[in-house]
Amino acid sequence: MEYDISNRYRINDHEGKNLFSIETHNLDNSWPLVPHTHHRLEISCVKSGTGTYLVDGRRYEIAKGDVFLFNNQETHYISLKPGESMRHLVIHFSQRFIWNALANDLDYNFLSVFFQRNSNFENRLDRNNPSTKKVYKLLHDLDKESLSNHLAKDLRIKVIMESILIEITENYPYIAAITSEKVLPARDTKSIENALIYIDQHLCEDMTLAELAEIGCMSPAYFSSFFKKCNGIAPFEYIARKRVQMAIEQIRNTSKNLTEIATLCGFNNSTSFLKTFKKITGNPPSYYRNK
Repeated sequence: MEYDISNRYRINDHEGKNLFSIETHNLDNSWPLVPHTHHRLEISCVKSGTGTYLVDGRRYEIAKGDVFLFNNQETHYISLKPGESMRHLVIHFSQRFIWNALANDLDYNFLSVFFQRNSNFENRLDRNNPSTKKVYKLLHDLDKESLSNHLAKDLRIKVIMESILIEITENYPYIAAITSEKVLPARDTKSIENALIYIDQHLCEDMTLAELAEIGCMSPAYFSSFFKKCNGIAPFEYIARKRVQMAIEQIRNTSKNLTEIATLCGFNNSTSFLKTFKKITGNPPSYYRNK
């Protein structure tokens, strides 16, 4: 049995909240791989091996050189047959990693491939598109940079990430034309970033839309609409997904009972916790503890 995660590297904000992570996953078919989502965005590439990616009912055969994209709503997992194994590079990043203080004026096109897709979109980048090899190389450059000792390593990683997103945005017909020229105003982006930081700091507490909108200096209606535009999901779905992810970590890494975990992660009662958990993951909490 093998499910080894190696070459980990993380970039956190000043509060210690993770903005970016890169890992190499070494898998074989004896490890139970379960359908899951992430509250962050994901780009991954296959270093070696074969298998099948299942994404919300779609199937993609996996081969070396493939590059995959997942937003924060898509349920996905890898299926490996007996004898199959694979190594793939997995990058998770927060939207805030792209529009933090260094990048407030960035065009929304940087992230539109995750949130503003058209009917041509495929989670696996087109193997016949020459840009796929370029993206694959950039991902490996990112991997090498994460292992380096450069003083400006984090900034170099950010620049490579932006290059990857530009390459995808400019060379694949995946983005809805009606939204492809919209820009995120720097002021509003900063407001949403402040709200995301507040959510991270108060994830276990009750929050209201009016409270979040006030932090963002927006009306509740505009805040809700703009938040969804920036993050792909509404504010309270975002909060629920972050709470469930926190709960999964508690289930896997502590001996606390589910009632304690529900309270710790901001759920008002066990019923709400169980209902939300299963809605987001497709499985009850006990499934993750058993695995």
